[in-house]
Amino acid sequence: MNRKRLTKTLTLVFLFISSGSLVFAQDIDFSLNLRQKEFRVGEPVIVELRMINLRKEAIELQEPGLATQTLRFWIQEENKIIQQYRLNYVVENLPVLTLAPGETFRTEETIFLNYGKNTLAFPQEGEYTLKVEYLGFISTAKPSPAEILIKVIPNASSDKKWEEFFSQKETQDFLSQFSSDSNVFHQLESLIKKYPKSIFASYGRYYLAHQEASEHSGKSSNFEKAITWIKQTDVRGFQLQREALFYLAEWHWQLGRAEEALGYLDRLIQEFPGTPIAENATALKERWSTRKPPTPPKKIIPVQGKVKKEIEKTLKEYFTAFSKADLEGCLAKLDENFLYNDILNKEAMAEELKEDFNKFKQGTLKVNWELQRVEEIEGIVTADVQVSYVLSDQPSNSSLMHVEFAKKSKQWFLKTVKSR
Repeated sequence: MNRKRLTKTLTLVFLFISSGSLVFAQDIDFSLNLRQKEFRVGEPVIVELRMINLRKEAIELQEPGLATQTLRFWIQEENKIIQQYRLNYVVENLPVLTLAPGETFRTEETIFLNYGKNTLAFPQEGEYTLKVEYLGFISTAKPSPAEILIKVIPNASSDKKWEEFFSQKETQDFLSQFSSDSNVFHQLESLIKKYPKSIFASYGRYYLAHQEASEHSGKSSNFEKAITWIKQTDVRGFQLQREALFYLAEWHWQLGRAEEALGYLDRLIQEFPGTPIAENATALKERWSTRKPPTPPKKIIPVQGKVKKEIEKTLKEYFTAFSKADLEGCLAKLDENFLYNDILNKEAMAEELKEDFNKFKQGTLKVNWELQRVEEIEGIVTADVQVSYVLSDQPSNSSLMHVEFAKKSKQWFLKTVKSR
């Protein structure tokens, strides 16, 4: 990245700025600013940190940030420290930045969760003091810690359900993308549907968009769904609108839509001038102008209804035959061009099954399988199937099978199987 911009690269889902207090040092003006004058319980608080070189000579310093261990945050309520943000590892060999006379370094951090207590960082209404200290190397005297007052107001009765939702440990893991808990996903969808005009509904749509765009637990990114969710957060006055524009650009680019992507970057630069994220957008636009967008990912369509039932029936017939060591029954469900793990064709698979069934003669074999999802990818119906085997009441092994199907004469057959 062009270090002249001296702006932290945007990588996190929750980035977060109204007037704030200033703490002056002789050589560095270190200040904090907020995006809003007040926040509701359950809203993320986004803090902008600024360092301005007041000297007539250049200053060198390590890039300020929580992730680089060069900042320490305290949250105080009535002079009582209720949370300290600082990671427990040391980051070595950090790059050193140079601030020219009068030049400003700016970055943003999110204050949302208290990871030590598994609660919200601001769990109730009140006034909190946020104090930030710079801990990294600097070629002049370290600036005094900066402070700012954060006002948290209560939610209306209609938003109490949202407050309860964000206070759950499961929700916090979900928002941090430590999990892809489907129950939390459905809770969030339900709250959005029930309270669509709540300010928290926009946050909910924003978070669901990032869940759809993320890759974890064998799930691939679905940028189409992510765009559908996050477009609904492109609303003036919403705290994360600028991030929504950034990710609309990013995800359109990932889908190979360069014109739309650059259009969203232009909007971000024009509507939020002088902000760190607009500077990131300017740098990204410059980089994209010399590149071609990625090849669009394959289009994925969820399979439901009649086709899904037919796929379930085909799998059931195959696994029933397998559990009975019925070779002909298994082969009858395999396509003529069947391929297993890109190696075994149908004939070789028959020999493999014979060997397996000979091993199973000494005991009773049970096969448990669960259909996890059925999708159509560029016209091909696929499914992920979790399979476990129990031989003589003893667990044998388990695997995740990715199956592609072919339809002939109104019947479905297993065309390829890859075991993960």
